[in-house]
Amino acid sequence: GLLYKNSFYAGYAGVIDALLQYGFIPTEETKIAILGSGNVAQGAFSSISKYSSNIRMYYRKTMSIFKENYTKYDI
Repeated sequence: GLLYKNSFYAGYAGVIDALLQYGFIPTEETKIAILGSGNVAQGAFSSISKYSSNIRMYYRKTMSIFKENYTKYDI
């Protein structure tokens, strides 16, 4: 129904709003990490992928890898 993709669009819009508020436009050189794999994370991925393909998604099983490498990411 109407609210089927609500959480997806929340992630999508959240990324756009954050970029506008921060005044930052990512480029291909920008290293981006997305935490989670749910609908909100999928929306965030869809939104940020319009600017850069240098994206890595982390979820519950790979969070320890993110904790070791988080300083390498710009976003």
